[in-house]
Amino acid sequence: MEQLKAVVYCRGNTQKELDLQYEGLRTFAERNGYHIVRTVTEFGDLDNMTWRNLRVMARYREYDILLLDTLDVLNASPENITEEIRHLSQNGVSVVSVKDGTLTTENLPELFRKRFKVIKCQKYKNRRIYK
Repeated sequence: MEQLKAVVYCRGNTQKELDLQYEGLRTFAERNGYHIVRTVTEFGDLDNMTWRNLRVMARYREYDILLLDTLDVLNASPENITEEIRHLSQNGVSVVSVKDGTLTTENLPELFRKRFKVIKCQKYKNRRIYK
């Protein structure tokens, strides 16, 4: 059986964050029998060029799995993330998050809802105000 090819995506604000993410993802890939064919690391936001490169690589079947630490590293709007995951899956690529599992357009809404938190709720003239 041929090993699945994985692209590892790491994004952070410091080199230490990137190194920790990469080590965790490398270990996860080894445990699951994935062969890492490329590692993408970025500081700050996910660049449009990165999405374009990942799309082209998917179209040419250069990898089977996009491996992330968590959905949060994508740092894009829910609509953009959903569209990118839809495109990757249509081209045979699974998006796997170590913390969130396999990401699909079906389970993304639930994962997005888990990220919303009510910080403070006040009553104002019998109405609730959420902050």
